[in-house]
Amino acid sequence: MFMFKKLKSPVLFALLALLLILSVVLLRVDSRKQKGNFVRELANANADKTTSIVIIPNGETDNAIILEKADGIWNVGTPGKMYPANPEHISRIFQTISPLVPEQLVSRGKENLDEYEISGEKGTRIKVYQDKRITDEFIYGKMDYQSQMIQGQQRPIISTFVRLAGKDDVYTVQGFLGSVFPLGAEHYRNQIIINTSESNIERINVSFENLNYTLNRDENNWTINGMPADSAITTDFIRKLVVLRSTGFADEDAEGKLTLASHKMVIEQNSGEEIEILAFPADITHNYFITSSQNPGSVFSGAQNNLFENLFNPIEYFLGLQSVSQE
Repeated sequence: MFMFKKLKSPVLFALLALLLILSVVLLRVDSRKQKGNFVRELANANADKTTSIVIIPNGETDNAIILEKADGIWNVGTPGKMYPANPEHISRIFQTISPLVPEQLVSRGKENLDEYEISGEKGTRIKVYQDKRITDEFIYGKMDYQSQMIQGQQRPIISTFVRLAGKDDVYTVQGFLGSVFPLGAEHYRNQIIINTSESNIERINVSFENLNYTLNRDENNWTINGMPADSAITTDFIRKLVVLRSTGFADEDAEGKLTLASHKMVIEQNSGEEIEILAFPADITHNYFITSSQNPGSVFSGAQNNLFENLFNPIEYFLGLQSVSQE
């Protein structure tokens, strides 16, 4: 109060006028934001409460990909054909849409929706459900690629065009949503055949035809049926086992054909969990059908990337007496 008493009336009026002008400017800026209806979030899915996600490409509901959670486990597929989903990919989805934040508003009105591949017949629709209630729904279109000079170097800037369902405003969001929501249920599936660590593997029992052998860890060395195994060959074999994946799904071709396994591998671990790998004879396309206890419900083609040969080798191979392709 003392400071204001010292101020002369003209100065005080000038200060009040300046404050009034600033208030009007701020109100106008806020008004423009409200008038523009720029949404702050295009989605904000709750990972714990979400029960399903439906991905519909180009408005084709018959080709919808369904992600469903049951007892805390995610599965993926189409109606009537559900398979275990990749937990890492599910986590990536929720990292992207919790929340999905727009960078900028690039278009308003229906006339530009086809240009951004985001109309009803173009674009991929994402529906997020909690039970039967839709909590988030948006459509993403084509990718936008630009380059920007950062610290003297050209850096790529990738974004995706997105709009809310029922709205015509088009926004950009950071990154390529096509990699998060690819078109094809196989991209969401659990690809794991074996997932362990080199130090956790204690013993490997293999049986096929009339042959049985055991690879056993003896401190830092491996033996096979009590004989010293070739160190380099066996170490290379073990390292290829620890994180073994495949995208060669063969579930449909294997229906009714998984009756009697011809090959069996049991990996004993220090943790106490055993991993069982089975191989079933198949046609010339797949060579063998492969199943894993770590990924129940999935069947893999033994022919893709020489999967069968990378799993089952004769004793002579580990003794260094026979060369077997390990591509």
